[in-house]
Amino acid sequence: MISGSNALLALAFVLPFHHPDTVAARLALSYSVAYVLGVGVTHRFLKRKLPTLDGRATLKHLWRLTLAILPGAIVAWLITWQFARFPGLPLQVLGLVLAAVAAVLSFFFVAKRMQITEAAQVLDVLRRRGVTAPEPPAEEEVPGKAAAGEPAVHEDEDDASPDGRGVFIPMGPPRTSALRFYPDPGLSGSAAPGDSLDPSHPGLDQRYRLDELLARRLGTVTWRGFDLRLSRAVLIHVLAASDPNAPRLLTLARQAAVATDSRFLRVLDVAEATEEHGSYIVYEYVAGTSLEQVLDVGSLTSFEAAWVVRELADALIGLHAQGLCHQRLNPDTVIITATGNVKIVGFLVEAALTPDPAPELDPEAADVQALGQLLYACLVNRWPGRDAYGLRAAPQEGSRVLTPSQVKAGVSRAVDQVCDRILSTAPRGSCPGSPPPTT
Repeated sequence: MISGSNALLALAFVLPFHHPDTVAARLALSYSVAYVLGVGVTHRFLKRKLPTLDGRATLKHLWRLTLAILPGAIVAWLITWQFARFPGLPLQVLGLVLAAVAAVLSFFFVAKRMQITEAAQVLDVLRRRGVTAPEPPAEEEVPGKAAAGEPAVHEDEDDASPDGRGVFIPMGPPRTSALRFYPDPGLSGSAAPGDSLDPSHPGLDQRYRLDELLARRLGTVTWRGFDLRLSRAVLIHVLAASDPNAPRLLTLARQAAVATDSRFLRVLDVAEATEEHGSYIVYEYVAGTSLEQVLDVGSLTSFEAAWVVRELADALIGLHAQGLCHQRLNPDTVIITATGNVKIVGFLVEAALTPDPAPELDPEAADVQALGQLLYACLVNRWPGRDAYGLRAAPQEGSRVLTPSQVKAGVSRAVDQVCDRILSTAPRGSCPGSPPPTT
């Protein structure tokens, strides 16, 4: 639609006029107007899937981006105007190059001052290019840590949730389930009274400001924070100083730093406890909504469901080859960002925070089964095996879960077969002895 609009607008803006000097500007205008139309149409489509999507917030964000772009645009125009007075093509080309560099640098400078998070994220990606991830350190023996298969004991445990996922601090509407919404730092309100730090507090190591308390789970407190050094929003897990499992969690977080794919919430920093604060883990932060909240509205199309799960599988395949697995993939640990991308939360660390006392599958097989469960839930709004994540249990035929196409009409046959092959102990239409599915 954007391409078609751009073509029509370009013809409308160029053909009626005969001023060669302004052709480029009119083409740029047609391109911009086409994308504005695309934003409006995309917002209407996303509003059906995400009713909480705020149109005013989108307009406010576009206005802030416009303000960030204006100084660079003015500087670039002045440079090209000056160089246009010189004869000769080489000088004019040099002027265009200098104008482009000045516009980009000016945008990032102003955007960082306005705390536009996308600018900081782009700079962070550029900084990471060419940096080789460190080898994961071997897990250390931790004196007094919980035995294998047993959950760690936290002295200050205040978890009253029957499913063990934690009780979350009310901010606005009370949150008594797992973290489902990651507020936009530029639009989010402050923490609830009594939850925000004193303005004079130095934060964590005089680098991380704690802005909004998001959750409490066992001995871990989760904050939306701000990296004062790099001017970007971050997600911070602050561990209890008395938590005997803290050294193991920090070790796992360091190992999780190898997950540098853009589809993970990446580990940015890990710090040991000091006299001023407990140990903490810093992740990148993105505004978005958990998949659980998306599924509250309804199921996805076959194409949408397949795309989400394919993104998850593509992100995991390289880590599975290294013997590293998530083990807690579910609608709470998958985020759909405000820009429509997929992010995986809590690689390695989430499994340690919510240990499974008696795992039935090896770690990679558990991830593959979780992908099948997520695909099934996205297709038919049911969870295979039991009621979970706000979804009713999927209907069964004997010991086998019904295929998505048996529950809902219109499911793609190919996607239906993938679901059945992953989730069924005796997949329909498969040859006996077929190898188990992998990422």
